Amino acid sequence: MFFVLKSNAIIAQDSLNRVNTAIKINPTLFFRGELPVYLEQKITGNLSLEVAYIWTKRDVFSGTFDHDLDDLSGLSEVETGNGFKGALRWYLRKSQELDGPYISAEYSKKELKKYFFQMDTLGLVTNERILDRRNFEEYKLLFGMQRLGYYSNFFFDFYGGIGYKIKDFEEVHQEPLRETQPSHFIIINNEERISFYAGFKIGLGF
Repeated sequence: MFFVLKSNAIIAQDSLNRVNTAIKINPTLFFRGELPVYLEQKITGNLSLEVAYIWTKRDVFSGTFDHDLDDLSGLSEVETGNGFKGALRWYLRKSQELDGPYISAEYSKKELKKYFFQMDTLGLVTNERILDRRNFEEYKLLFGMQRLGYYSNFFFDFYGGIGYKIKDFEEVHQEPLRETQPSHFIIINNEERISFYAGFKIGLGF
């Protein structure tokens, strides 16, 4: 009897509005130079639509996975890029809110840009710049769990999955001999491959 009364008391305290819309950020992408802001909207039943606008800056892991001359020195100058994401999300259990396990089909596209300054034959930096441009296009199938707080509309969204990544790079490379001019040049690098994804989002619902 005690447990029944306690359970009823907890239910009576839940006066929060039903969450059909959510705004999120993804901290796991910050260090990759990606700053997306997500908006998820419940459409009908178990289906929702999630979209995001992306600002891109410096990827602190540049050079770890792909060729990159960026060593955080004054030789490079990062430009703000942009992109977008769009996903259809199907929640696996019936809920009146954006809560529970889900499957998501996502498409995303983004561009990262930075300039490298050319050097003269003495190794001194000049005012002439060359653009390093990197375009990414991704198709993903993600599985996740979004957990909405009982006493607040704050939530966590954990996900993982597999995808197909298309890279279209105009990479800046440096001439090994200082007397060779110009000191930097472009190499086209196109690649397609299977990729794996994992991370989490945090946000507020209303």
